[in-house]
Amino acid sequence: MAANTASSGWARLNDVWPTGEVSRITYHLQNLCMRDSRETPTPLEPGKRYRMKIKMDDIAWRVPKGHKIRVAISTSYFPMMWPAPEPVTLTVYAGASQILLPVRKDILAETPLSWLPAEAAEPVKQKEIRPSSNTRETAIDEKTGELRIAIVDDFGEQEIKPHGMIVGGAGRETYSILPDDPLSAKMETHWTEVRRRGTWNTRTETYGRLTATKTHWIVWGRIEAYEGKKKVFEKEFNEKIERKLQ
Repeated sequence: MAANTASSGWARLNDVWPTGEVSRITYHLQNLCMRDSRETPTPLEPGKRYRMKIKMDDIAWRVPKGHKIRVAISTSYFPMMWPAPEPVTLTVYAGASQILLPVRKDILAETPLSWLPAEAAEPVKQKEIRPSSNTRETAIDEKTGELRIAIVDDFGEQEIKPHGMIVGGAGRETYSILPDDPLSAKMETHWTEVRRRGTWNTRTETYGRLTATKTHWIVWGRIEAYEGKKKVFEKEFNEKIERKLQ
């Protein structure tokens, strides 16, 4: 394959159903500048061909009769993979490509495995004070084309028996990006953690934001701590980290 100076690849092995639906079997993220070493990445030479060997995550999967296996390759997969600092042109030369898949050929002849009963500690005894919930919303701005993903994981509140500590928390994440501007990518988070018992009541609020320029990562964060309604601690973080072939 050939690509720009800095580029990443997202390879997926898919199960294509006869009805057209596609199930992702496994995948691998690959920064092509780290093709030889993660410690010392080297830039790609535009127009030059490179041979890549990509090992996908291990998984057990049964492909039913009539289904097809497909390999999908893309240069972005936001927000799981942060985009390269500029639009990427990636050319794939598939003539000598091959897929090596381990196959269990005679499952019926195998001796069934037997497992001893699982051993674990006794589950903690707790009482639900506020139920948990989860939402995930994806929207595209019709005017600008901006993609926005909003995730809320509310873990509810539980009282732990027998000492009566009430614990709770919620996480909020948003991701956004414009279709033709990889430098517009942004991630924001807001997490709440609660611990209380009797008249004692504590809470932390943490905020984070990640953006990037062509040359640097811009990392911002803030933490606030409360006793009751009184703020007892606050700290803000601002860092610029050089992008090195990322």
